[in-house]
Amino acid sequence: MGKVRKRTVVLGALLGAAMTAGCQGAVGGSSSRPGVSGSGGSSVSPTDGGLPPVNSKATDPGTVAIHRLNLAEYDNTMRDLLGLAAADAHPSVTFNFPPDDRGTDFDNSSSLLTLSTLHVSCYNAAATSLVPAAMANPAQRARLTACD
Repeated sequence: MGKVRKRTVVLGALLGAAMTAGCQGAVGGSSSRPGVSGSGGSSVSPTDGGLPPVNSKATDPGTVAIHRLNLAEYDNTMRDLLGLAAADAHPSVTFNFPPDDRGTDFDNSSSLLTLSTLHVSCYNAAATSLVPAAMANPAQRARLTACD
């Protein structure tokens, strides 16, 4: 075995031993029971299905609206995802998306960004046009379908 290879094997073994030695101890304190924190904080036990205890005094968070991308977010996402050229980087304009509602000068409030049938129609028209065009370019298709 050459000197360099022997040195690599020895360094690898030392690194493995150091990493194994670093895995000793308990996170959160000195308790010996699994899933119980030694500092008195709440912890999840692996025997209870991995769910935290139910707090019956919890307050109702209210209604949470599903967040739709605003037009600028949609355009940027399509540009980045599909590699659109600068001239085509505004599908919301090209496919006549309805304007976003604005509330207190913010255009990304999920409670205002509702999804209408017109939005769905525009999303469908954009996808039907943009995706086949992106997949027609072999380099772009390879980038979109790569697994890494």
